[in-house]
Amino acid sequence: MGFAHFKRCIRILHTVENLDDTDQTLFVAFPIFTGIEENGIVLEEKSTSSEVKVLKSAYLDRLYGVFLIVLSAISFGTMAIFARIAYEAGSDPITVLFLRFTIAGIFMLAIMVAKGMAYPRGRTLVTLALMGALGYVGLSFAFFTALTMAPAGQVAILLYLYPAFVTLLATIFLKKPVTLLKFVALSLTFGGTMLIIGMDGGRGQNLGIILAITAAVLYSIYIIVGSKVISKAGAFSSLDHRNHFSRCGF
Repeated sequence: MGFAHFKRCIRILHTVENLDDTDQTLFVAFPIFTGIEENGIVLEEKSTSSEVKVLKSAYLDRLYGVFLIVLSAISFGTMAIFARIAYEAGSDPITVLFLRFTIAGIFMLAIMVAKGMAYPRGRTLVTLALMGALGYVGLSFAFFTALTMAPAGQVAILLYLYPAFVTLLATIFLKKPVTLLKFVALSLTFGGTMLIIGMDGGRGQNLGIILAITAAVLYSIYIIVGSKVISKAGAFSSLDHRNHFSRCGF
């Protein structure tokens, strides 16, 4: 799975475009589109025009997903910089976070109403309330307070320790196996983080570093819990309610 399958599906896409709508058969590795991990299942399908459209659509969906991941990473990476700019202008963590969740909540609520999206109820709503008012409020407050005590780059890097914590929690509570590839990737991530912190010369206050690591731990818990809730309430609805309950927390 991974880059090799990605290249193979691109070759398949180009090949299918040149085929007639006959009974020629094409073996397509679907896991790259369906999310099946590791050793993918190879299915035998007819190379009809409808299947060409499905293949193209899946390929474009994957590219769009990659684009959203990159955009999310850029947004998270620059968030600390904009927060420091706000602090220098005279703001404080509570005000910044309140405005952040209020503005985001208004826009997301308007989109939900316009699209007629369903609102979560019952236990799912209670879980989202706790995730927003406690979980996300806690990690956001820890992160944005850490920015007042340590360099923005250092705090942002420490936050990105969360993949290691997510893997650990998923292994303990969700019984997810740790593959060799994951272990190597996480080891490199952790080692790189420690290297950057060391190169930074320890300029941040100890409390700022502790708060940044605390934010990473809380974010990891938030992700583990959210992985269960989002499947029930939907990603957009979950984020909207998280914003509203987080705003109430501030």
